[in-house]
Amino acid sequence: MVNAIEMMGQGGLLVPGACQRLCELQFKVSADTATGGVALHELEDGVVLVCDLQNVPVGVKIPMNAQGQPGENGKWVFIGIEIPYYVELLIELIKEWLGNRLTSDSGLGVRIIAFGTPVTEEQADVIHKVCEAFKARGLRLQISTGLTGDRLVLFGKPASVVVEMLDEVYHALADYGVSLLPLGVISVEEAIVRTLAERNQTLAIAESCSGGVIAHRITNVPGASQIFVGGVIAYSNQLKMQLLGVSREILSQFGAVSAKTAEQMAYGVKQITSSDFGVSVTGIAGPGGGREDKPVGTVFVGIATPGFGHVQKLYSPLERRLFKQWVSQRTLELLWSVLCKCS
Repeated sequence: MVNAIEMMGQGGLLVPGACQRLCELQFKVSADTATGGVALHELEDGVVLVCDLQNVPVGVKIPMNAQGQPGENGKWVFIGIEIPYYVELLIELIKEWLGNRLTSDSGLGVRIIAFGTPVTEEQADVIHKVCEAFKARGLRLQISTGLTGDRLVLFGKPASVVVEMLDEVYHALADYGVSLLPLGVISVEEAIVRTLAERNQTLAIAESCSGGVIAHRITNVPGASQIFVGGVIAYSNQLKMQLLGVSREILSQFGAVSAKTAEQMAYGVKQITSSDFGVSVTGIAGPGGGREDKPVGTVFVGIATPGFGHVQKLYSPLERRLFKQWVSQRTLELLWSVLCKCS
């Protein structure tokens, strides 16, 4: 997934999804970044490209597109991978780059408010009303959607306008019941780690179809060692039974991909690790293995807490790798919702 921000004279427009004009961008790859890493390239026509170059082989030449029109009308385009770490890095690079080009009187301010759950149609209407109210005061807002969560991007000139109204926008949305992550937090896994650390509580995860992606995202957050006891990738039914205590009867009657199995997996990993919260995921990533009552894309998420258990059925028939990312995001969002209820 790629996000692009077109920074214009009096504000900006966030374009979610793949940038439609990506093919028109002209860019250069320097020899010292061709082997990997994140690079920022400033072009002669005023376009800046931020990209992950780890898949660009050494010696590859990227052809120039003489027909494109990047930088038309003085616009800047920023492109980055929609992964929390890269989003944070992209924002810092944008701020540094803009800071060297804009005066304090005309500086552009950019802030992000992250949603704790996917934005529903009803919430979108509420968010639109809030956005319209603040637009009249010189603030521009745009919703960004993606596999790593939904966000509201605020930008305006001067930068002080954004800073001054950030709290107002946040509390206006919260008053309407919109699920939000804490200010300054842009990934749900960071919110989970911070919250559990503040409460001195722990987490363990049992994954099947997600293959460890959820644990990977949790451990990417600094300080995760304070709250994360460990994770289990219980792919086979044998390991589900031997390690997590899932009963043979449950597997025989309901199958590995079922609410009952997800429930026992969550309580099982919570018990064997003596953690406060246990999370489980079991599903069908495809392309094979589906059937009429459980098609490819079916997944069950289980959450065992100190006081109650919760299981939710989800469905999204995506390609395997995208499916795993989608499952990890939905699971973390469900855990965040449970943590909010347990406060």
